Amino acid sequence: MPKDIEKEFQSFLQDNRKTLPERLYSTTLLQTVRDLTVKPVQFFVKLLAIQSIAGGLTLLVCPQFGLGPLGGGQGLMTWVMAYGPIACAVFCGSVFLGSSALLSLFAFRWAERRYLYERQLWIFPLLALFSVCALMLASAIHFQSLHVLDHLEFAFYWILGGVTFSQFLFLLGQKARERFELSAGI
Repeated sequence: MPKDIEKEFQSFLQDNRKTLPERLYSTTLLQTVRDLTVKPVQFFVKLLAIQSIAGGLTLLVCPQFGLGPLGGGQGLMTWVMAYGPIACAVFCGSVFLGSSALLSLFAFRWAERRYLYERQLWIFPLLALFSVCALMLASAIHFQSLHVLDHLEFAFYWILGGVTFSQFLFLLGQKARERFELSAGI
């Protein structure tokens, strides 16, 4: 917090503490601190839950490493494969990780979104690596084969597309949400 804002806040606390009941003051202060504090373990558990939900929803319409979509067929892959396997990998990674970036804009509190914003250069790649490993493992178990290891180039482009698009979508969504909240007075 910049020093001038911090001094102003301390002054505000000193002046208003005299007029507020102690219980209201302590409850409000506790809630404010709780809202502005991010616990890394809870953050990552919540992020993995968001990724699991968003990833599961994308598997309904778009196969990932041979898994999905629900009900069989090729889903969106039929349209994308016409442009080649690299385009398919970039698209699939973008959809899979972009959906979690988008969902995180609505599921995270302000402090958690700020935490993600400040650490996005390593959180999104880590999430991509975790996701691609989980999908490749699930595919290997499902097909009882290590065929996914033959497609590491596909996995590389999947991660590249997913990380790039999810960071872009998160930044764009964060700016849009901040603008909306400012204009709405939230």
